[in-house]
Amino acid sequence: MRIIGGTLRGRQLRTAKRLEIRPTSDYLKEVLFDVLQSRIKDARFLDLFAGSGNVGIEALSRGAREVVFVDSSPRSMGLIRTNLQAVGMEDRATLLRADAVAAIKKLKNRGQRFSVIFLDPPYQSRLLIPALRALPGSDLLEEHGMVVVEHFHKQDLPQDLDGLIRVRQIRHGEAKLSFYRETQRLEGEQGKGDGNHRNLPGNI
Repeated sequence: MRIIGGTLRGRQLRTAKRLEIRPTSDYLKEVLFDVLQSRIKDARFLDLFAGSGNVGIEALSRGAREVVFVDSSPRSMGLIRTNLQAVGMEDRATLLRADAVAAIKKLKNRGQRFSVIFLDPPYQSRLLIPALRALPGSDLLEEHGMVVVEHFHKQDLPQDLDGLIRVRQIRHGEAKLSFYRETQRLEGEQGKGDGNHRNLPGNI
């Protein structure tokens, strides 16, 4: 597993030899950060279900100001810490050992906000939908922020999540990326449109 872009490009990261951690592929990472490229510089990035820290460290390499890594597994926390130390990024990272819903509540109570919130649970996990439904109303997403979910392509995620609306999906192999924006924010932007449809769902 390696970093594919930014200042740390080419650096190797460790991963676990167990099925619970399924690293995001290089191709899917490239697609993800191509879409998010204008949002990453100096961003605060929340990596829920962080696993090895692969995606969050990629965000740091590409200019994110800070990444909060969340995972409920102590083994994952140790692996993320090892990878951060290996690339010298400990000072730009916060580790939070908790399940995703509990972490969202804790971060809300701390007044934390993020430009990008990334969720990549084990495929067919029962934890994904509760975590997604906990985000609207949490005020964790900054203005113009984006929620991105990596999930199994046959898992049908809701179009509307009571405050988040899906604006784009990209599939590669068995994986799919679903992109969400805040419903009210998107509606407000459409109301200010100039007729070029730049803000319609599907354009992010």
